Amino acid sequence: MSRGSKGSGLRSTLVVFQFTISIILVVGTLIIERQMNFVLTRKLGYDKEQVVALQDTHTLGNAITTFKEEILRLPGVKYVSISGYLPVDGTKRNGNSFIRTGKRNR
Repeated sequence: MSRGSKGSGLRSTLVVFQFTISIILVVGTLIIERQMNFVLTRKLGYDKEQVVALQDTHTLGNAITTFKEEILRLPGVKYVSISGYLPVDGTKRNGNSFIRTGKRNR
């Protein structure tokens, strides 16, 4: 008789554990779904059709800042950004970190 009560306690504990894990997974799924919906429907604040991305600018070496300044002088150009990585399909991360202009990597 005592052996059966130990087994039911373990069984109850396992059921509560499984129920808790199920709730955590459902809540996590809902949170991720809402975040993905937010990312996919959020207005970016710029027109993607008006963005130009140039590849292999790393070949300019130290002249990249001069290149950036020359691009800014063009009429109709509002902003210029330099990055070693574009977070889009078909590109690879080269291990460079993003550093704000004027800041040093520590």
